[in-house]
Amino acid sequence: MDQFHTTFEYLAAHRIAVCKRHEQGIVKFQLEGHLNKQHQEYIWATRQKIIQAVQEETSLQQWAVTQEEVVYPSPDTAPLPHLPVYHDGLQCSACPYINRSTERIREHCREEHRQSGTPIYARTDSSRFAGATNHNYL
Repeated sequence: MDQFHTTFEYLAAHRIAVCKRHEQGIVKFQLEGHLNKQHQEYIWATRQKIIQAVQEETSLQQWAVTQEEVVYPSPDTAPLPHLPVYHDGLQCSACPYINRSTERIREHCREEHRQSGTPIYARTDSSRFAGATNHNYL
């Protein structure tokens, strides 16, 4: 588990681990791929030991397996450790959803709030969180 804690910080309140080097939140499903692609400085056997240790560690049993299980922070939450803060976030005016992409915020407004035309949103700070397609920047 030492290797895991050297590389990642587990944020229990949000149910994610943050890669300290890559400043990216990951869910448990992404662990093996992240280690194999981004941490080849560890030999294969070490990467496998990290994965095995995570599966056995009781303190990590609540780690979100998928992005739907992540507890996303509210917009007024202080910055999370090891995650960069971006100052070009866009927040939906109807809910706490935040994303850096104008296209994704428009898509969100269309799909979640049935808004047609120009969506209403405001600029805000955001963090890279849980490497998801629609929720990667919160």
